[in-house]
Amino acid sequence: MNLKQIREEKEYTQPEIVDYLKIVEPRMTVPLLSIIEAGAVLTNKETLKALCHFFGVNPSDIYTESEMNLSNCLGREVAVSVKKVDRHRSTLRQGYRLSESAYKSLKLAVFHLGYESFQDWYNNMVLKTVMEYEKQARADKGIAV
Repeated sequence: MNLKQIREEKEYTQPEIVDYLKIVEPRMTVPLLSIIEAGAVLTNKETLKALCHFFGVNPSDIYTESEMNLSNCLGREVAVSVKKVDRHRSTLRQGYRLSESAYKSLKLAVFHLGYESFQDWYNNMVLKTVMEYEKQARADKGIAV
């Protein structure tokens, strides 16, 4: 993320940016802007548009393509890259940001539950979610479960 670098190059202070952004995001504060500049939080679509207008830059000058996809700032789905394993199967890779405390908590929980890796846990959670969705879809159609 280049937001802080852009702000400093254009010689604006954080309070000046916050005052402008409050037009589209009334909850904007200097501490929140600091967190956004550090890359810990991604903005919503309206805030990104306001930042681009204020600085006279494109979204790609502020965020990388993967960050924009991750936060759905441009109305796109989360970026997924596909790696072919063989003709019949493929593996999807997807990334998420976690705070250090969330990572530590999740790491303990995943291994405590007996999973060998985050990937094993994630795959299991996705499979459970799909099965629950399919079960609900059948129930909604009146098909016996």
